[in-house]
Amino acid sequence: MKKLLLLTVLFPFFFFSQVGIHTSNPQTSFHIDGAKDNPATEAPPLIQQKDDVSVTKTGDVGIGTITPSEHLDIADGNVRVRDIRNSIGTEGDKLVVADAGGVLKIAGGAPFSVTNSGNRVLRATGGTTLVYGTGWQNYTPTPIPLDESYDPLNAYDPVTGQFTVPEDGLYYIQAKLCLGVGGGTLDGNGGDYGAFLIIDNNLNSALAGKMIRVLKGTFISEGVECL
Repeated sequence: MKKLLLLTVLFPFFFFSQVGIHTSNPQTSFHIDGAKDNPATEAPPLIQQKDDVSVTKTGDVGIGTITPSEHLDIADGNVRVRDIRNSIGTEGDKLVVADAGGVLKIAGGAPFSVTNSGNRVLRATGGTTLVYGTGWQNYTPTPIPLDESYDPLNAYDPVTGQFTVPEDGLYYIQAKLCLGVGGGTLDGNGGDYGAFLIIDNNLNSALAGKMIRVLKGTFISEGVECL
């Protein structure tokens, strides 16, 4: 009796595919066409990529582009972080900047020093107490000279209250101004009291500022309100 022996050879088949959502013509490993407006047979033009999200085979993610050049590449628009933690930075924190092409990088140089050493250029505290009506007048910007306690580059003038930037670079500025109310109630005029960090004596170029609304004869919590 003859027996028939069948030899079966299994050849493996590998299928490579791209996944598209709202498009039948995905251009990357994973491609979402938000507006469902991409062409069916060719790559979408730049204007039609604005609503697209793509993931390449190397794991790069593009928003508004199908050709991301970084791990996260946003072609147009801003980045927003909701409910970001409002904690004060530490000496080891890094400063992030964007280059001319929009790529985020760590700024060069050493981290900001939080002590009177390293790259700290000024610490000024105290200063003259200003009294309403004599120390400052309404609608008149009044410099607040401070007592310098650390000024290794001799860049601060305690008479004028001006700090002359010694060289180009990135500076971290932290300031605090408090409005004291002697006996507990404001005996001067009510109104808006404000403090600003300005550049080149130009109030329109204020780096930062804050206003406090105070009413005559009103008690301010603990006698001090700070900007």
